[in-house]
Amino acid sequence: MTSPAWLAVLAVGLVGPIYAIAMALVFRPRAPRRPDQRAPVTVVCLVPCLDEGLVVVQTVRSLVSLGPDVRVLVIDDASTDGTAEMVESLGHPRVFLYRRHAPNARTGKGDALNAGYGAVNAAVSAEGIDPQSVVVAVFDADSEVDGATLDAVKAWFSDPQIGAVQIAVRISNRFRSWLARMQDVEFAGYARIFQGGRNYIGSTGLGGNGQFTRLVALRELGAAPWSDCLTEDLDLGLRMGINGWRSVFDETVAVHQQGLHDGRRLLRQRTRWFQGHLQCWSSLPAIWRSGQRLRAKVDLTIHLLFPAAMLLISIPILAAAAAMFRSFALEPSASAAAMTAGPIVPWWYLAGFLATPLIATAYWRTEPEIGFWKGLVAAHAYGLFTWVWFFAGWRAVYRHALGRAGWAKTVRTQEAPADDSDEIGPGPMFGSKSNVVVFRDRESGYGESTPEDDDETRRIA
Repeated sequence: MTSPAWLAVLAVGLVGPIYAIAMALVFRPRAPRRPDQRAPVTVVCLVPCLDEGLVVVQTVRSLVSLGPDVRVLVIDDASTDGTAEMVESLGHPRVFLYRRHAPNARTGKGDALNAGYGAVNAAVSAEGIDPQSVVVAVFDADSEVDGATLDAVKAWFSDPQIGAVQIAVRISNRFRSWLARMQDVEFAGYARIFQGGRNYIGSTGLGGNGQFTRLVALRELGAAPWSDCLTEDLDLGLRMGINGWRSVFDETVAVHQQGLHDGRRLLRQRTRWFQGHLQCWSSLPAIWRSGQRLRAKVDLTIHLLFPAAMLLISIPILAAAAAMFRSFALEPSASAAAMTAGPIVPWWYLAGFLATPLIATAYWRTEPEIGFWKGLVAAHAYGLFTWVWFFAGWRAVYRHALGRAGWAKTVRTQEAPADDSDEIGPGPMFGSKSNVVVFRDRESGYGESTPEDDDETRRIA
């Protein structure tokens, strides 16, 4: 167990924790420009929905409460649970409904976002809005957003070089189960360290929830900026960086989403994320041809390739675990003595938990009421939780080899009852006198449409 070969495996296993430490060392909370320098910005929030009736009303109310500069476009992807009717019943003047119908519907999250994006472009053209003043945001249907989000995001966009802002993600039901808590540690601890470091490096990534992107930056990617990649958010951020836009991470505000309580659903979700990483490998040549800084290119390459490298390392680790259990079964006392002798125990601990104090500190800063020591326990538990990636990774490789790339919907639960206090009122998307309420689907570009089209956008009135 202490042979040079095994020590080499353990040394490679230390790369991940050491990389996390390096990210923490370069972590610099970046401050946006002063609020009084902000340019006028209207934010259109896209909310793709497939049978999200349990949660969508609360999400819409959270988004419209951000302020009068926010529009919410709910994209109903042929739901059968009354999602569209629930949104339509709100009757809010800044809430719009895009209903997709077969054969266009249920073709992936990216495709649904592109449909909504086409409607936004049509409204911008029809109402004579300056596209430079429009930001498109993406939120999951189970989202609740911090009240200061809009001010924080607008301040960032006063810098014309910034094309996208990603806000922090928290798990709203983290108190209900160990799995949900581990997902919160992942987003508020581990991911915060890496995203903060990437702010300095210049390689900040976009997530599928809480991303804000300039409309003009999306237009550079064509009529369908979101691809059919299983991690369409990661893919979008990579292609924006290739085009020369900067993305930033704002840790001061967050979107709160539901975590998963079921292990099978968690495995399915992580399998999709891992496979999406594999699909994004095709962007590597373009990344290295782009004008991004060398350090950003290196970090993006590591980010895309390292999960697969760790997957290969899992083979000898699992083989060692199997040999250890077999040895214990045959000679328990001798095996125990061998495992506790020499440097093997410290090596294994370092490989698995070297970054634990950093994660604990980051999580404690985000969740101060938990305390540092409970945060340290949670960070150690997270080290064990990360093994789900090995199982998800091999499952993703298998699916990728077979060409399977379906969109597995995440099942929601109702966390709180919806409030029915908002008033009803009509209005165009950007407040002009235009009465255009229906637009062509993605195949029709940015033009206007008539009610006979298969897909439609309605003003809620």
